[in-house]
Amino acid sequence: MSTTPSRLPAGAVARTREAAPWGALLLVAGAAAYASQPTLGKIAYDHGADTVGLLTVRFGAAALLLLAALAPSLLRRERLLPRGGAGLVALATVVYVGQSYTFFESLARMDAAPTILVLYLYPLFVAAGSALVLRRPLTRRQALLLPVTLLGVALSVGVTGRVTADGVAFGLASALFYAVFFLLSKAVLDRGGEPLRMTTAVYAGTAVAYLAMALGGGAAIPHGAAGWSAVGVTVVVGTIASAVLVLLGLRRLPAPTASMLMLTEPVAAIALAAVALGEPIGALQALGAAIVVGSLLLLTRSGPARPPA
Repeated sequence: MSTTPSRLPAGAVARTREAAPWGALLLVAGAAAYASQPTLGKIAYDHGADTVGLLTVRFGAAALLLLAALAPSLLRRERLLPRGGAGLVALATVVYVGQSYTFFESLARMDAAPTILVLYLYPLFVAAGSALVLRRPLTRRQALLLPVTLLGVALSVGVTGRVTADGVAFGLASALFYAVFFLLSKAVLDRGGEPLRMTTAVYAGTAVAYLAMALGGGAAIPHGAAGWSAVGVTVVVGTIASAVLVLLGLRRLPAPTASMLMLTEPVAAIALAAVALGEPIGALQALGAAIVVGSLLLLTRSGPARPPA
């Protein structure tokens, strides 16, 4: 038996349509910032870092910078999180620790291209979670465009590079963790959470978790100017800017749409490598990038979209 969803007031619909383009732009910008992580992570590994050491420095530095930015409001005893949001953020922090650890463990075991490809299966998990848990199934347009977009990602990333069974396992775990984090973040934002404050809370908890792991089991930090430069850019661009931009966009869009827009990250990574490293872009990569961009342009077109039957 089907049910008819209730209609939103005209003003709410207008505000939603007005917010959607800005949400899409913010998410694409956040995806571009995230795109720096695999390359910078590899540089840090090449200069002596291990997973726990890299992530301890990354999240510790990010948390300190964010806490410093929020210090005036915290000294005025303003709330860091909305009422009822602390539990969800605590759970999101645990999930984020798992996601970041499994992603970089996968990156340590495989080349960047297959690692990214496995991680970006996560919109499938977001779609499943949104339908099963939130009772918000994909629209017909989303259901049609998601596999096409994933095909574009596969073509743009390519299927070459070192692949290992344990690397794939860590990558799938990372994708599942990220999907759960995405849905939890959406729940907090829908309760009035502010992206900068939420990012600060999650990163502070994540930094404490990795510091405990480093003290308990040891950790290796990078050495040399190149290694520390990679970490510095990761902190500012790939950690702080990326998360805040993505959460600002997620606040304006449904979770499945937002997760699909994040599929621009592999395309951004290819463009970054071409500009910064002079890596050539092959015909299949260009085709894949065009498929991703075209699919997401169709996804963000305004207009009614009905759930699939």
